[in-house]
Amino acid sequence: MRQYLKGRTAPLHSELDAIVGKLDTLRSYKHYLDALLSFREPLERAVRQARPLARLGLRPKFIASAIRRDMDDLGLPAPAPDMGTTTIIDTSQLVGTLYVLEGSALGARMVFRRALDLGLSAQFGARHLACQMQDKASWAEFLAVLDRHDQSNAEDTARASVAAFEHALIAFRGSPSEH
Repeated sequence: MRQYLKGRTAPLHSELDAIVGKLDTLRSYKHYLDALLSFREPLERAVRQARPLARLGLRPKFIASAIRRDMDDLGLPAPAPDMGTTTIIDTSQLVGTLYVLEGSALGARMVFRRALDLGLSAQFGARHLACQMQDKASWAEFLAVLDRHDQSNAEDTARASVAAFEHALIAFRGSPSEH
């Protein structure tokens, strides 16, 4: 399933990486924070409210509040919470969405190094990254759930992963950028 999802989302993942860019200036990092909050907050809310979450036995990383604190550190006005109507109605949608949200922690280490180069830290401006990096076992736990997931619903799971990546692309394209 992992390889299937990776293959289905690879073009979107590459496009997102290109849009996010190098994050080598404070300005680009601020853009990243703004877009990341727009992307993650509604999806995190949907995951929290998803009925199948308890059955999976996962403890996903919710980092939207840490992103808001990072934005405050950097003097960015955080928007009112997005009260969008994103809902997750079944396990396939949940697993597909979590594939993207939990997978983002893998890139957090690289982004954290860039944030350190900009003078940020786990206590100032890069809390959300430190939070994502704390639990090294979370990705392995998610992969175990993914391996147990009903393979007959692979297409539904992939659609949810694609939708999460598309949501991220919309957020990152919609925020002001120096690119």
